[in-house]
Amino acid sequence: MAEWSFVVGGNAAVSRYVKSLYDVAASMGNERQVGNWLESIKHNIVSVGNYKKFLRRMSLIKSDGLEFIRMLCQELKLPAELENFLTILLKNGKFSMILDVCDCYSAYLDKVDGKKLFFITFAKDVEKQMEEQLRTDLVEVFGGEINCIVSKDASLIDGFCIQHGSKILDYSMRSRLQRLSSAMRKDSHED
Repeated sequence: MAEWSFVVGGNAAVSRYVKSLYDVAASMGNERQVGNWLESIKHNIVSVGNYKKFLRRMSLIKSDGLEFIRMLCQELKLPAELENFLTILLKNGKFSMILDVCDCYSAYLDKVDGKKLFFITFAKDVEKQMEEQLRTDLVEVFGGEINCIVSKDASLIDGFCIQHGSKILDYSMRSRLQRLSSAMRKDSHED
């Protein structure tokens, strides 16, 4: 059984992008091939002289970044889905984290082959015992072998979220406050 706790880069943004990319890859039926393409992307970027400076430039000068993505996708014969992902990363000002996304996706992919995958995001650090209890509960409900990718996102305020495929179970304080606010607005409009 794979290790239970796997923090995707210790960065909530990287974690979200890896989750999204994996979902795209799964919908294409090419999870492993996307990993191979990411390794090629990483190799191309790292082969640039001062790649950290290069990534900052691509992030700051969007037109150069878009041109680089276009040329890279042509050279590596990447599918449109991966080109769209890279473009979104650039437009969101996060292109500088592409190498982290590549590394985390690869590590993540090695852990999920053949198992049900759950992304669990806690609002704050929790004890191992709680993580293990949650894992046990997931095995009980879903059966079989599972892998859990654990990350932390303080914007949840308290509680946690579980994502499995496109389904999300949100037990966070942020979600509760949003529902309460929405209900209060609805009630105020009905008066």
